[in-house]
Amino acid sequence: MLLGRLRDTAAAEVKAVNDVVIAIPGWYTDAQRRAVLDAAEIANLNVLRLVHDTTATALGVRLSLL
Repeated sequence: MLLGRLRDTAAAEVKAVNDVVIAIPGWYTDAQRRAVLDAAEIANLNVLRLVHDTTATALGVRLSLL
């Protein structure tokens, strides 16, 4: 439900969203990662990659410096 709501919000503000990268906590187990992928599939999202939240933060800081 959360991913579907985020998809709808993004579509209302920008455009249709199909491809996503999802940040997850580093301590997620393999079962939890698969559950996130399953939830994204139910929400009709194509997950390009799952990244750890610390990696996503580092990339966000890097992009803001450019």
